[in-house]
Order: sequence, then structure tokens, then C-alpha cells
Amino acid sequence: MSYFGSAFSFALVHYLFAQVYATQSEVYTFESYADAECSDSALTKTDYLTEVTGSAGCYVYTDVNGDVTTSVSSFSLTCSDDSNDYTEYESESCTGPAVSTGTKPWFTTLMCASLRARNLRSTVFTAHLSSSCTKSYLPTR
Repeated sequence: MSYFGSAFSFALVHYLFAQVYATQSEVYTFESYADAECSDSALTKTDYLTEVTGSAGCYVYTDVNGDVTTSVSSFSLTCSDDSNDYTEYESESCTGPAVSTGTKPWFTTLMCASLRARNLRSTVFTAHLSSSCTKSYLPTR
């Protein structure tokens, strides 16, 4: 019985550690909904991003686990008080020819605001519009 109790305790502690670790992910998650209530059934798009290791302001699109997807795309984001500069690339490291510099995804403004607010406590933001909704899950810094 003692061995079972020890094994169970080890498994429980390992499970709890894995859960805590998983919630501290460095993955940005942005969800778009086709209704104002953010109903699960109205989810139309989910974007996952991580900051490219060793870069400042380069983000790559990933899957939910933070792994780079097969259709690689990245963007550089420079946040300043006056404007937010956005450039998209067809690579995973913001290199090569720029694909787009014009239209910014809706979530880049929120990303810049969160970077300016260094002591940000909340990491989930929801915006309810008249006929749509967005949710943003930002990693803690």
C-alpha cells in the first residue's frame, strides 16, 4: 500500500506540474467569433503566435502548442508611441522579401498595448462588438 501511495503522489504532483507549466505558455492566442457573445459555435478563426527566439518583435504563426506550422508565415512588429509598424514575411524568422506592410491584423494593436503595460496582470481580453467578438490570450511576462 505504501508503494501505491508513493506512486500515486508522484503521478499527481507530475500531473499538477504539467498543468501549471502548460498554462504558462508563451503562445499568443487570438480568436474571432461571428457573434457578439463569443459563442463556441460562432468561432470563425484562431491564430496562434510565438515570438521568434533571439529576436525582438518577430512573431511566427504556430499551432496551439507553439510549434511552427507547415504554412510558415511571420511578421515583425515595432511598437512606438506614435505608430505600430507591421511587416509580414513568408518565412519563420522575419527574413526575405516582405509580403505585406499595409493591413495589420486586429490583434497587433493589443499586442503593442500589452508590451507597453509592463505590469499587466490580466492576460485574457474580450471585445464585444455589435455583431462580432474577439478574445485574446496573452502570455504573462
